Amino acid sequence: MGEAFDSGGNKLGEATGETRDEVLKQLESRFGEQIAEVRIRRRPKMTPGQEIENRFTYHKPFGDQPARYELLRELARQLAHAIQTLCPDSREKSTAQTSLQ
Repeated sequence: MGEAFDSGGNKLGEATGETRDEVLKQLESRFGEQIAEVRIRRRPKMTPGQEIENRFTYHKPFGDQPARYELLRELARQLAHAIQTLCPDSREKSTAQTSLQ
């Protein structure tokens, strides 16, 4: 996880990613020139039990995530309708629809 701060020390926002570069890229694309400092925090290694708990725990979205999620859902819905209309019934069609869910 990374956090971006402006020159006054105010937190601009956060980003997560698998690598440091992914986190930096997200922060730079969202906040650009406003960033004066970036702090990267490593996620501590979790035990298998902790991973299970984390997967099944609600994580509140932050920033503009709700709007981005809605856009992704709408685009996936449109693609699902296109697959349903344009593709013949088959195992591949069923797999494609399942993958979109």
